[in-house]
Amino acid sequence: MKTAAADLITLEGGVVRKPVELYHFWRGSSHWYLTSGDATVAWDDGNGSQSYTPAAISRGELSWNSNLEAGELQIQMQASLPVLADCLSGAAVAPAWVKVWKLLYDGSNVAWPSLLFVGQILNVTATGPDAAVKLVGLDYLLKREIPTRCWQAECPWAVFGVECTLDGDDWKITPTVTVSADGLTLTAAAFGAEADGWWCLGSVEVGNYKRMVVAHVGNDVTLDAVIPGLVTGNAVTAYPGCDGDVTTCRDKYDNVPNFGGAPYIPIDNPTLWVNK
Repeated sequence: MKTAAADLITLEGGVVRKPVELYHFWRGSSHWYLTSGDATVAWDDGNGSQSYTPAAISRGELSWNSNLEAGELQIQMQASLPVLADCLSGAAVAPAWVKVWKLLYDGSNVAWPSLLFVGQILNVTATGPDAAVKLVGLDYLLKREIPTRCWQAECPWAVFGVECTLDGDDWKITPTVTVSADGLTLTAAAFGAEADGWWCLGSVEVGNYKRMVVAHVGNDVTLDAVIPGLVTGNAVTAYPGCDGDVTTCRDKYDNVPNFGGAPYIPIDNPTLWVNK
C-alpha cells in the first residue's frame, strides 16, 4: 500500500492548498523575483534562496511543439514593474530571460516544485496599467539561422564582448551628471574630455537600467530613452561605443588583431560582371 510523503500530508492538512507560481526574470546581472501568490515566498531554485514578491501576474495556457517542449507563453502583469521598463521604452540592449515555477506553498513550506517554462521576453504590449508579455521558449531561439555571421566589412562583435576581448572596466567613466528637463541629455565635464562622437553607440548605466548613447557633443551626451529615477547629481557609468569600422578599431581601441570583419572585401562582385 502506498503512503503519502510527510510534506504532502502537512500541506494537504494546511489552510492554503492552492498552488502558486514563481516568476524569475533576469537581464544580465539584474534579477527580479515575483509570485502570483498573495504572500512572499522564500525559495531556492538552485541559485540561492530568494524572496518572491507578490504581484498582479497571471499567465495563459502553455503551447507545446511536436517534441512536447514549451514553445510560447503569454503572461499579464503590471506595466510599471521594473523588469518591463526597458522593453516598453524600446531601450532593451540585452534580452530578458524568465523561468516559471509551479509549487505548493502553505506560508512556510514549499513542496512539489515543477519547472513550467524557460525562455525570453519576445515583446511587450501595454494597455493602461497592464502589460501583455509574450515569452518564447528555447526551441524558438534554436530556430535561428546558422551560421549567424555574414561576410561583411564591418566587425560583428559587440564592443567589450568576449570576441572583442577588450575589458569595459578599462574604458568606463563614472561621472556625476546634470540631467536635462526631458531626461534624455546628460552633461558632465568627463564627457567633454574626449572628442565629439567618442561616446556615440556606447552606453550609460544606472542600476538595472542601460541606455544607448545616440549623440555626443562637448560635455553633452544624448540617450535613446530616459533612465527612470535619474536626477541631477546622480553618478552614472558610461562606456564608449564602436561603429564596427576597422579604422575605429585601430585608432580608437588599437584592437585590430581581434577585428571580426573583412574590411577589404571587394565592393564590386565580379560574378555579376556582364560584358563590362
